[in-house]
Amino acid sequence: MTKLSRPLLRASSIVSKVVLIGALITGSLGLAAGQALAAGKSLPLNGTYAQWWTRAFNLYAGTVTSTGQYRSHAFCVLQSSVSGPWAPLSKGVTYNRYVSPGSCTFGVTSAVPQEQG
Repeated sequence: MTKLSRPLLRASSIVSKVVLIGALITGSLGLAAGQALAAGKSLPLNGTYAQWWTRAFNLYAGTVTSTGQYRSHAFCVLQSSVSGPWAPLSKGVTYNRYVSPGSCTFGVTSAVPQEQG
């Protein structure tokens, strides 16, 4: 090896390490963002809808069009379906908030709003 080739090898090794670390960071951030954004939203029911994320779900109430008891109901991965608590909602009231939270141990595949009837 010549005196000139050693610094080039060191520089090449440093660049390789920086590229590898950058790829690992980018991959980790992409995975975390994908999990945070992995959400779904059901069809509406009387001014409510169910929404879900990786393992959590909830019922969102907007302006309710029919008085009743409502809850979210989720279909889970590797376990029975799970429901949130019943929430009394009144016709004509604008809630604009989540009212029936729940979670699944291994993940949520989908969720739906339910009305007690």
